[in-house]
Amino acid sequence: MKYLKLLLNIHSSRNRYWEIDALRGVAIILMVFYHFSWDLMYFKYIEIDVLNGFWYWFARFIASLFIFTAGLGIAVAYEKNRESQNSIVKPGLIRGAIILGWALIISVVSWLQFGSNYMIIFGILHLLGFSIIVSLFTVRLNRFVLLALIPLFIYIGYRFFHMASHDLYLVWAGIQQYGRAMPDYYPVFPYYAPALAGLFAGKSLYARGGRPSLGEFGHLPVISWLATAGRLSLLIYLVHQPILMAIFSIIQIIKG
Repeated sequence: MKYLKLLLNIHSSRNRYWEIDALRGVAIILMVFYHFSWDLMYFKYIEIDVLNGFWYWFARFIASLFIFTAGLGIAVAYEKNRESQNSIVKPGLIRGAIILGWALIISVVSWLQFGSNYMIIFGILHLLGFSIIVSLFTVRLNRFVLLALIPLFIYIGYRFFHMASHDLYLVWAGIQQYGRAMPDYYPVFPYYAPALAGLFAGKSLYARGGRPSLGEFGHLPVISWLATAGRLSLLIYLVHQPILMAIFSIIQIIKG
């Protein structure tokens, strides 16, 4: 059970900040809703385009919220362990490596299901694993340096968005490959920017182990429920879409 919890990044509520877990819970609930809407479109139950317009930016907001909470959590851990800063590095590296492992599995599954031209190369889990590992070191920067880096990452991402290459190895940065569809694509530029924002927020609001006053909201049932969802966010992410697809496929078979 201990190793299963480690592989699925499951934490108990002990010594956790409910506001960060609840924010992550909001993100995973919104992602389930987005994928449910995508499935409705895919199985032709509704006529919406979840790949463009509002839905495109809604998906990016959700992903950015996930990455923001990753940066926020690392900054809080850093501020709480200023006397032993290296103590957060090893567990952080393990956590980031595990998430990258899941990302690799998702890449292989997408390749097997959709073919090489539509496989997930650098999706949200790839970015999340990358962000966790890199943030373990960038968290040491001055918070205003972190703040200044945010528009730089966004600007570089904007410039890369209008570029393409014949090479696959540039995809992680934001330069797409000619002739390849890019589903679930969240490159480092600009999408590491929310992690930088999370690092800045964490170092500002939780400086030296302090904590902002948030009243008694943490005792509300809905907040407790969201915090639980946040602590189970990786598990929910991994299982929700296969479950939804299976349900819709069964309905299609029954309908004939």
